[in-house]
Amino acid sequence: MTIPFLNQRLAHIACNSLCADPEPPRSTVTKELSVSSNELRVYLKMQCCKMSMPGLSNRMRTLTVDQNV
Repeated sequence: MTIPFLNQRLAHIACNSLCADPEPPRSTVTKELSVSSNELRVYLKMQCCKMSMPGLSNRMRTLTVDQNV
């Protein structure tokens, strides 16, 4: 998934914030985050899509970004 930001600085702030929170020890989801220009790139790998979709949906619902920094 690619999330655009107003500038590269804001994309790095978001990336660093998300990197600070490790996945739970028994999680079947691994994440890779990177920044390219002004975009945050999120790669999620799940062992079992059916079981992981509710958790992913909850995360996406709580994703809010205030770019008025």
